[in-house]
Amino acid sequence: MPSYVISVSAGKGCYRHICISADATLFDFHAEILDAFDFIDDHAHAFFMDNRIWSDLDSYYAEQIEDELRHTSDYTLGSLNLIAGKAFKYVFDFGEEWEFSCKVLRVHDDPCIKPAVVRRCGESPIQYEWADDSEDSDPYYYSPEKLEALYRELSLPDKTISLLHTYFAAMARLYGVISLKKVLEIINVQNDPISENDFIAFSEIVRREKHYYSIFGEDELYDNGKITSPLDREIIEQSLYSLDLGEYEEMKKVQNGKPYYIPSKEELLKYADEDYYEMTRQRSAMQAYLRRRVSKAQVEDFDLELQLYATLGTASMQRIMDDMTRMGLVFNGFKDVQNFISLLTDMSNHSRMALNRGHTPVEIGAIMKTKNIFPRSISFGTNMTAALKNGAMDLDELRQGILRMELPNENLRQSMLGEISRIGASSSTAAVVKKEKTGRNDPCPCGSGKKYKKCCGRDQ
Repeated sequence: MPSYVISVSAGKGCYRHICISADATLFDFHAEILDAFDFIDDHAHAFFMDNRIWSDLDSYYAEQIEDELRHTSDYTLGSLNLIAGKAFKYVFDFGEEWEFSCKVLRVHDDPCIKPAVVRRCGESPIQYEWADDSEDSDPYYYSPEKLEALYRELSLPDKTISLLHTYFAAMARLYGVISLKKVLEIINVQNDPISENDFIAFSEIVRREKHYYSIFGEDELYDNGKITSPLDREIIEQSLYSLDLGEYEEMKKVQNGKPYYIPSKEELLKYADEDYYEMTRQRSAMQAYLRRRVSKAQVEDFDLELQLYATLGTASMQRIMDDMTRMGLVFNGFKDVQNFISLLTDMSNHSRMALNRGHTPVEIGAIMKTKNIFPRSISFGTNMTAALKNGAMDLDELRQGILRMELPNENLRQSMLGEISRIGASSSTAAVVKKEKTGRNDPCPCGSGKKYKKCCGRDQ
């Protein structure tokens, strides 16, 4: 059973990273959040998985809210198709309306036996004045008063300080990892140059602030790391170091040798907004598809969800389609599924990714002379399987469509045909009879028209 590391923020500079198993319910997660922030569980709560409080699209409420259809005690985290980068809201006490911002930082294959807070930053907000027994805040981070005093000592105008903050946030999101030396280079190309001394002084203050990124040197990341000069330190997006350095090391490995995509100043600064994604022709095509399928109010929610998947570039197709079905998107037969997959693949290939240092797969493929990465196998998720079993989608139509469909590799076609055979066999109500073993030169039972030895029997 997999597990998650989820960042829960009660405001800027105050967050907890909670490790919790996929088989935990939303109610269990609610209890862990309150415990992590020292709150008393004496009011109702709700989760809004589309990241908009009081939205009806994908919401889950406490059991005492009887007129709601979905209750937090009935849904596990694993049933929500969570992926790294997924953002959602948690609201506690509908009167005071305590709002917490949640973001999935990591998805682990290993289970989390017991929920735990693996990273803590900032003092908890005070739920009740009489319950205030807070301790001193993390000594690594400076108080607002000390930070303000340090900024006053800089020989930089307030406008420049604000601009630098925006640059740091934007580059953390667009690139995931980037050295301060490269950051300064980009800033000085797009603006009046800033001296190294002023830039280093600014970055030293930022290191003591609380952001959704940090600035670390190798000597701070590893016990035996070499001493790092200030400009060789890196801005690192928080999901890459939330639990351990595995994601950070993998990102560095994948990025190695790739050039940076450096947009115009105006475009680059837009990435400081966590909901900003470049509007491409491919994204517009997906939005047009969504407008024909869901309400006008839902288009933005589906668009942002799909853009997150496209930008990460790591989620399986079955996970994405299951998530769309859970959110209310209904696929009307194979042609509709084929159209959706084609639109999403096109959008993904033209989406900017941190693993490509901001380039799209199409751009980096042309630069590095590599092919786009496509899956070589697929398994249908629970929602797709159910639709095929109950007749909402026709197995034979899907099989014939896959045989005609242009796919990036033959392994993927055979994997999809194998899934159809599996589902067809499990849903059959006919009496079980003993079948003779398929000969290697016999037609493959999957219906591909090929000999068994050149199709599903290749590995036999």
